[in-house]
Amino acid sequence: MELNFRVERFQFDNGEECCTLADSDGMPLMYPTLYVMRKLRAKDQAGTLENKISALSVLYTWLEHEEIDLNQRFSILNYLTEDELVNLRDFCANNFSTKSIDNLSQINAFKIVNTSEPITKLKTCPKYAPEFVKA
Repeated sequence: MELNFRVERFQFDNGEECCTLADSDGMPLMYPTLYVMRKLRAKDQAGTLENKISALSVLYTWLEHEEIDLNQRFSILNYLTEDELVNLRDFCANNFSTKSIDNLSQINAFKIVNTSEPITKLKTCPKYAPEFVKA
């Protein structure tokens, strides 16, 4: 399995660099884009934005694999269960840039990333969820 979502960097006319999360066709995803524009863009540099959006790409890949519709779930206030959060935590600990896998059973073959990378992913995802509910 590969990450089906990617970070798209772009530059505004005024020279400001920004990025958003896009699907495999290059189409920006609505909620991550709103999150970047409303909460992150004013305070974070382009590199920091890219790291946070990369974390969201892992979240969205996990959601897709688990067949979880975050929009639908949050609209009825049905949040992720403890088991789902543990599964997401474990999923975040993998290095997706080293190689791709064909199914989730191969995920243990991945090299574990250095400790700061999963922490970035795990810090970003919970901050994103409340914004998703408010949007």
